[in-house]
Amino acid sequence: MRERRMLGHGLPLELPPESGAEVMWTAPFRAEWATDPDGTIRRPEPLFVEAPFEPFPEAEYLHARREVYPITHFCLSVPDALLVGERAIIPRGYTHLITDTLHWNHSSRIFMEDFRCEFEYTHLRYGEGEFHITLGEERRVDHDEAVLISSMEQNNYGAFLLRCVPKLATRRLLGLEGLPVFVSDQQGWQRAILRAFGIGPDQIISYDRSRLHHFRRLVVPDLPSSEFFLDDMTSDFLDEFVAGLQASDPRRGTRPEKIYVSRMQQTRLKPHYRPFVNEAELAALLEAQGFAIIEPENFDFEEQVRIFAAARVVVGPGGAGMFNTIFCRPGANIVALEPLPTWMVQHANLYSGRRHGFAMVLGGSDATDPSAQKRWRTDAGLVAGRVREL
Repeated sequence: MRERRMLGHGLPLELPPESGAEVMWTAPFRAEWATDPDGTIRRPEPLFVEAPFEPFPEAEYLHARREVYPITHFCLSVPDALLVGERAIIPRGYTHLITDTLHWNHSSRIFMEDFRCEFEYTHLRYGEGEFHITLGEERRVDHDEAVLISSMEQNNYGAFLLRCVPKLATRRLLGLEGLPVFVSDQQGWQRAILRAFGIGPDQIISYDRSRLHHFRRLVVPDLPSSEFFLDDMTSDFLDEFVAGLQASDPRRGTRPEKIYVSRMQQTRLKPHYRPFVNEAELAALLEAQGFAIIEPENFDFEEQVRIFAAARVVVGPGGAGMFNTIFCRPGANIVALEPLPTWMVQHANLYSGRRHGFAMVLGGSDATDPSAQKRWRTDAGLVAGRVREL
C-alpha cells in the first residue's frame, strides 16, 4: 500500500523530481500549410455552409472559431505509474494526477467533475481539495513496461482513430516498437486496426476498465490531435500507411472517386438511434450523379482505408464512418450533414486537418423527439445540388 499523501492536479511537463518522470521528447504542434505569417494555426474556411431548415446561429462558428489551440507534443517515461482510467496517470510519489495531453480542455482538472470520471471510466472522486481513488489495492494488476496508446473514448471507432492511432507515430519516432502497447482491444475492429498498423496480440497489454493498472514503467506519448485537428507529423504517418495499402490494392485505379457514406443499415439495426429518415431519397439522388453508396461496416478495416483513399468527393452524415476521411487523399472534398451543433466544430477540424476541402449542411433534427440522438432529415435536393457543383 502506498503512503497516504494529498493527490492533486498535475501537468505532465511540470512533475516534481521525486516522481521519477523523465521527458523523452517534446515538439511544437505543426501544421505548416494552415499557419498564418504570425504563427497562428487556422482551420480553412468551409467550401459552403447551408442551414435549410431553421435558424442555426452556431453556423457562424465555422467561420469565426477557426483558430487551432497549439498544444505541445511530449513523451514521458513514468516509473512506478498507476493508471486509474483510460488516460489518468498517477506517477511515483502519489501526489500528482496527470493525463496524456497539455490541452487545457483535457487536463486532469476535468476529473474534478464526477460525470467526467464516469465518462472516462476513471476510478476517482474529487472532494475536500484532492482526488480520491475509488478502487482498493485488491483491484490492482501489475505490468512491466508498456507504451500508453489508450486514450479517452477508445471504444468509439472515431475516437480510436483520432486519439489512439496517432500515438503510434510517436512510438515509431522514438524507436519504441520493442515495447508492448497498453490499449483497449475488446472489440474486433480495434484488433483489426492495430493489426493493420503492425501490432499483433502478443504486443498488446489489454486495458480492463474494472482494474487499476500499475506499471514498472509507463511510456506516455501525448494525445497528438488538438480538438480533432491533426498535425503534420500525424498526417505524414497516415499518408505513409495509406500508401502502403494502396500499393498492394488489387483494385487500384478502378475504385469509385465519389462515395456516399450511408447509415441506412445502422438505422435498420438501431431505429431509435439518430435515424436519418429521408436518407434513401438522398442516396438515390447521389447515385444518379455517379456516387457509390458505401456502408463502411460491411468492409474490413483495410478495405475501408482503400475505399476512402481513392475518393475525391465524400458525402455523409457526421458519425463514425466519416472519420475514415482521414484516409482520403489530401485535397479531397468532404460534405458532411450535421443535424445538431454538438460536434460541428470538431468535425470541421477533422476534415480540414487532413487538408481536405469541407462543407456542411446543418440542422434538420426533430425537436419533438425526446431522445438525445434525435431523428432527423435533410434537404436532399439542396444537398445533391451543392454536391453537383463540386
